[in-house]
Amino acid sequence: MKTLIDRRTALRSMFAASALAATPRLFAGENTMATDIGSVAKYIHPNVSWSHAELNEFLDVLPDSGLISMQKSLELIPYNVAKTTVEDRPAVLKQIQEQMLWHSNHVVSYAFRDEKKIHYHNLTKWVGSELGVDPWILETQPTLVVERAIQEKLFIDIWDKLSPDERRTVLAKLDPTDSIQGHAAIVALSGAGAIAALSMTVQLAGFAFYTTMSTVICTVAGFFGVTLPFAAYTGATSTVAFLSGPVGWAFLAIAAAAGTALAGRADVRKTAAAICQIHSLKVAALQAAGHDGSVLDPKGDPVKWQLVGRWRINGKRETIEVSLHSDGEFTADCFDILNDKTASPNLKWQGKGYWSVRDRSLSIRRTHAWNHLYWSENPRELYSNRSVVEITPTRILLAADACLERI
Repeated sequence: MKTLIDRRTALRSMFAASALAATPRLFAGENTMATDIGSVAKYIHPNVSWSHAELNEFLDVLPDSGLISMQKSLELIPYNVAKTTVEDRPAVLKQIQEQMLWHSNHVVSYAFRDEKKIHYHNLTKWVGSELGVDPWILETQPTLVVERAIQEKLFIDIWDKLSPDERRTVLAKLDPTDSIQGHAAIVALSGAGAIAALSMTVQLAGFAFYTTMSTVICTVAGFFGVTLPFAAYTGATSTVAFLSGPVGWAFLAIAAAAGTALAGRADVRKTAAAICQIHSLKVAALQAAGHDGSVLDPKGDPVKWQLVGRWRINGKRETIEVSLHSDGEFTADCFDILNDKTASPNLKWQGKGYWSVRDRSLSIRRTHAWNHLYWSENPRELYSNRSVVEITPTRILLAADACLERI
């Protein structure tokens, strides 16, 4: 590592000495150190796609506890080390930036990159793409929302690896009073379906998402035998206290143990840990400063966002499984209704098209069907301006007793 840094320094001196000499220093050092996480909120810029300037500014004003959490998430220091102050802030800031640069670049390109000029939004898009985050979110939403989507995707990956009994245990921890209707239905859902359903409850709305994550992390750790710094989680008396701990490290420790796509990709894994940690510190600052959790929601029609996901349409002669994508497109598989539950369903057609919601009216129109070789035009109205009567975590009720069930 040190050899690469020295080599990079030599290469920069050879090829870009004059440019580097003209680059202004973005850090003000100890004089701008925040003394409380809430005071950092004004540096978050929630509706902005962060460049290196916003990243550097944010790291520079973090209190010592925030920098220590960043070090732990990047495994620069042990996660269980008892440390509360930073002796040399400029050195620690440089160390964090260099480590983020190192894990997000090829060994060759790393030598020519500047740790003070990490384009942070592009970094979140790259990690999100590697993890399988909705491309529409990556291309249209500000950095804060993309970060949130990355954490949600990690939850999805973890949930998909749990057995039904483990899912029931997690739900019992999240909802000990049984205030959420349809536990059994949620247990049967995929991770994407479960998080979509829970997002409509208080457990995943706004800032509550992060309290829920603390419970999930602690519960699931036991399933996979992962040792966590429990004092940082179970002993936390508030969401702010939890978020100020090494959250990024914990997310990725659990996700890797669960066998997600992160395994074997140390660069993506550690970059994702850094992003999770930065996001958690942002959320802690926003909550401590009294901000509304709605700032974390995707920009767009909230009714439309509740409909994004996989649904089943049960008709009298056929069943259609449809995936409503956030960009307004959908894909669908249509099957015959089976009288014998032990038989395999017969696939009638596969299709794609467009869907929309206007004034709580849902339209789903198939434009193409798959004919075993290519997509051919084959229009059909699945729903045409059907009024949305009610949306629950596990189903959508439409006018005339029509219904979509989440799958």
